[in-house]
Amino acid sequence: FPSHDNTFNLMFLRSKIFALMAVLFLSSCVKDFEFDNLENEKKMVAIATMQPNQPLVLNLTETMNISRDNIAYPLKDAKVLLYEDGLQKDILNYFPVDTAPYLGYYKSNINLKSGSRYTIEASKYGYPSIRATDTIPAIHQIDKVTVLEKPDSANPELSYKIRFQLYDSPQAGEIYYTQVALFYTIKIFDIELGDTVIQNGYFFPPALLRGTSGSYNRLSGISILSDASFNGRIRSVIMQFKGPSLDAPEFLNAGVVIISRNVSKTYDSYQLSLNRYFSDENKIFSQPKAVNNNIVNGYGTFQSTALLTDFVMF
Repeated sequence: FPSHDNTFNLMFLRSKIFALMAVLFLSSCVKDFEFDNLENEKKMVAIATMQPNQPLVLNLTETMNISRDNIAYPLKDAKVLLYEDGLQKDILNYFPVDTAPYLGYYKSNINLKSGSRYTIEASKYGYPSIRATDTIPAIHQIDKVTVLEKPDSANPELSYKIRFQLYDSPQAGEIYYTQVALFYTIKIFDIELGDTVIQNGYFFPPALLRGTSGSYNRLSGISILSDASFNGRIRSVIMQFKGPSLDAPEFLNAGVVIISRNVSKTYDSYQLSLNRYFSDENKIFSQPKAVNNNIVNGYGTFQSTALLTDFVMF
């Protein structure tokens, strides 16, 4: 989530500007204020989303200030430790991006495990040391996917109705973001070549060229399921949504994809707070909404998710 670095930085800039405007408005007729130093204590901003069977990728920047530029450059020489279930497992290495100096990142040498609790500690001279912890959700299972209803040329008014089962893990504090989407391939051209052609020095015999374009769209609404309702058990889910009939000749390889993302409470809280923040982004005089922060002595989010997909062809 490198783009989210600026979300935290801009949030604090807006808060300072809002407070400054309020002070000037309330005190403009009473006395003059002189601001000698607009710099605040610099703190680290850490953004990372952990996934099982993947290395940890961490974006580490610093808080911005209205007296400096608004680009969040990475902190290159910080020491970042990674703990797994309370034991130190790794020291993250820094990887620069030569073509974009503001996109450097830290990366672990090990892959992360589902169900494990991870902690990062980052330190750098001139900044308070930071710490954050989250537990990667268990990888669950999608099973018994059935298409109960779908539209066709004879019944275009029907909805897509999909039933499937989610196997919940007994691990507490997990939330499921579940989506169902149509996927299909569209035939976009059909050209016959009657003669042998030469292209870039290579011979191509007469052939029928077919071009296709893949598409994942027509997402249904997201179903958010708390594990409190079926912790450690199986839950049957039915999702229904409207979409185009895919039995026309131009649609190839049509079906549905089920996307289930098992997330930690930290991930869920962060996404909800982002929605609240951006809902007021263009309201100049609104007090900025706080973005969820679980970084001790700093800002950002250290969160986790486990993604699972399943496909059903029509």
